[in-house]
Amino acid sequence: MVKADQETDRCAEAAEDERRAERSHRDKVQDVAKVRDDVELRAAALDGGDEGDARDGEDVGGDEERCGDTVHRAASYTNRRVATREFDVEVNYRGWRLDLYLKQKIGRLSRTRIERLIGLGVVTRDGGRARASDRLAGGERIVMSRNIDTAPIAALPILYRDDAIVVIDKPAGVVVHPSARYPGGTIVDWFREQREKVYVVHRLDRETSGVLLLARSRDVARAMIAAFAAREVDKEYRAWVWGDLREARQIDVPLGFEPGGAIRIRMAVAPGGLASLTDVWPIAWAERDGRASTLVRARPKTGRQHQIRVHLASIGHPVVGDTLYGVATPRLREAWEGTEEAGNRLLLHAHRLAFRHPVKAQSIEITAPLPTSFRV
Repeated sequence: MVKADQETDRCAEAAEDERRAERSHRDKVQDVAKVRDDVELRAAALDGGDEGDARDGEDVGGDEERCGDTVHRAASYTNRRVATREFDVEVNYRGWRLDLYLKQKIGRLSRTRIERLIGLGVVTRDGGRARASDRLAGGERIVMSRNIDTAPIAALPILYRDDAIVVIDKPAGVVVHPSARYPGGTIVDWFREQREKVYVVHRLDRETSGVLLLARSRDVARAMIAAFAAREVDKEYRAWVWGDLREARQIDVPLGFEPGGAIRIRMAVAPGGLASLTDVWPIAWAERDGRASTLVRARPKTGRQHQIRVHLASIGHPVVGDTLYGVATPRLREAWEGTEEAGNRLLLHAHRLAFRHPVKAQSIEITAPLPTSFRV
């Protein structure tokens, strides 16, 4: 009996340790994402554009321990439906409003969004319902639990793999790394599920498909991050844009975050902003439902957040499906109805990546085939 009780205690302690480790990991992932987003705001991304700055995506492993009939396994984030953050209020926040406290702790979320979440009842204070105007006493526990869609990624097309790097064809609609908004179901999570350690060295927007390079060691990651920063990586995109574009264009206008914008990540043409250059060539034309459209080849020479999208919109040819910089209508993709990828996706594809291999020192060129909806 004593032995059984000891075993039960050991299992309970192991379960509690796992829960603490999971909470710690989740907080670290989100806090790191916040810090890196702050870096983006200040530096406008190391290699942003429709790629972002370098982000370590290290696999944390998944060893399991069997305790009685219970298997304790490192948390799997690809199937998680609820994202939870817990805060033990420090005494120095005594007297703060709850909404201001959460804004301080989760800088990614606007105060308006935090107030909305509190109003929806997803935030509790010591297990009870909370109000945005509640004054904190210090010592209480604040819990935010949000339902999220983190459907697991079934498979990722591998375009190239060796001991140093792996290159995938990222599907549209899939996030590269965990964040406060997308804590699970990401590219990084998929590799973690495969028990493979990878480091993210650049990023594609969630809506963008195509070539994504990942490093398989920290040293290789540093080398590739430096290559992106030095503009030693040649990037080429394909995009369908609205309108009849007949001549090649070099778009040379500075970009910066939209001042006073309601959407925190929205970029804009900004006199005095960061130098940004994109070369664009029209290569095909199509008309759907009476609307002209052009397939373009785009080569960003610099790497600012959303660079290609903002530059194309600035010359009157927004990317098809771009509700952030284009025409905001739920019927935007009507012209493409009937293709395999009919829907509201952004028609921007990272088509080619050319670079010097960080170990073999040879030139590598990798191409991701065009999705069906891109073909004329």
